[in-house]
Amino acid sequence: MKAAQTVPAMLAGGIDFGTATGTAVAAAVRGVDVRIVLALTDKPSFDLIALPSITNVRQLRGKKLGVTAFGALTEILAREILIAHKVPADQVTFLSLGTTDVSYLALKARTIDAAMLQIPQTFLAQDEGFRKLASGADVYRAVQGGLTTTKATISDRPELVSKMIRVVQRSLRLIRDDKKYALEFIRGPYLDLGKDRARFAEQIYDAALQYYLPSGAVDEKLQREMIAVAAQRVKPAPQVPPERVFEFSFAQKVSESLR
Repeated sequence: MKAAQTVPAMLAGGIDFGTATGTAVAAAVRGVDVRIVLALTDKPSFDLIALPSITNVRQLRGKKLGVTAFGALTEILAREILIAHKVPADQVTFLSLGTTDVSYLALKARTIDAAMLQIPQTFLAQDEGFRKLASGADVYRAVQGGLTTTKATISDRPELVSKMIRVVQRSLRLIRDDKKYALEFIRGPYLDLGKDRARFAEQIYDAALQYYLPSGAVDEKLQREMIAVAAQRVKPAPQVPPERVFEFSFAQKVSESLR
């Protein structure tokens, strides 16, 4: 499901949880009753990948850059990278493409000049000759991945929220403690890893493992920073307290119980 579809689907009762945390932050800042209840990582694994002919971020002026959705984490990271390299964002054309695998296909088809890609597309793209220009984690700290849900679900079905978080936390513990199992899962049919599945599986495992947050939560400073960035897109910018966007009490209790 595309990131932008998860919030409407949750509000309509079609799904109970989503994983697009950046999209949920943007929605919550606009007043939508959604919350982030679990954070997988505070270091975005998205990289800015470009055509081989583009050697630095400054050369993106006048180019097309693919992101998952406007207001999503990929767009925020892309803009932060442009700012860090003193490239005005209005000199780059942003295209909302839905998912990173679609962005990767668009990059390979040369319909865009660069894209914000994540694991495993970052490894596949570089292996095919595309160029990594910058890492999102170098310019911006943010929650990437986790669980989002509605305020109604939290209020009406708190036991479901706890169970879902517990399942995810136990899964992450399994990944950390049993590398053989994790590699077999990665090499399975769920990811498009091309022909060299074994090599890419090792890369994915080693890269992903360093990012996971044992607590499933992030500090209030980061919460406020993410809210401030999302609020820049709303006129006038609202003053939103962290508790209107984040609810980590469930994750903290589950983390303590699993120690």
